[in-house]
Amino acid sequence: MSKTINIIGNGYMGSQISSLFSLIGYKVNIFYNKNKNENNFSSNIKIIGKKLNLKNNKLNFEYHNNLDKIQNFPTIECVSENFEIKKKIFLKIFDKFENNIFSNTSSININKINSKISILHFMNPVFLNIVEIYKSKYLDSNGEELINSLKREEFTTINNKSSEDIVLNKVIFSEISQFFNLIEVQKINKTELLNSINKIKGNNFLHTLDIIGIDTCLEIIKNLNELDDRFYIPKIFEIGLKKNVLGKKNRKSINEIFLSNNYPEI
Repeated sequence: MSKTINIIGNGYMGSQISSLFSLIGYKVNIFYNKNKNENNFSSNIKIIGKKLNLKNNKLNFEYHNNLDKIQNFPTIECVSENFEIKKKIFLKIFDKFENNIFSNTSSININKINSKISILHFMNPVFLNIVEIYKSKYLDSNGEELINSLKREEFTTINNKSSEDIVLNKVIFSEISQFFNLIEVQKINKTELLNSINKIKGNNFLHTLDIIGIDTCLEIIKNLNELDDRFYIPKIFEIGLKKNVLGKKNRKSINEIFLSNNYPEI
């Protein structure tokens, strides 16, 4: 069986997923859309290797910048949560082959692009060891082995019933949506609410948003809102993007806005 994989996208999640599969013995073809992010890859190798107790002294990876030259290996798309961007990428892939094609989407009904796409949605950070799976009918032994390789590394797997059901994000973002609706619409005292949530959870509730990325949070919740308008789209995410506050990605925390004296009236 092939031990080669294509990863499309080398941003925050793509780099982590490339690092993971490199560590578990795959030759990884990394198709990047901006830059090589070699420092991110090297950093993720160290972090994920340590967290998951993985070590591979013979890492085998290669960068490519021309998607037209992609070859028929199991492929995971890891670009931003933008329907049109994903659609363009998948059109190029399906022009070459149709088996073992996955998306790391966390909120888009990927079936609207092509029903042959499966889903491998890794929770962020990858070393949480959680992956959501939706299998199309277009998986062969190489695609199944990709999934089994994660199970051997003791990943907790959630098998979704359809391509619409990215169930963990529905749970997580319903809570996020309600939290900011209470503050921005119902005018609940933000400090009292945050302190109470932090006590219940035992950690900083807003820290999760910084890890995911404010831009990604906005994309996810907009996609979920299209499926179900009960998902409130928080204004704080849009304010964050205007102020270039992206969370961990650029070391600017959403707390900068949340703690502002005039939020949520900004």
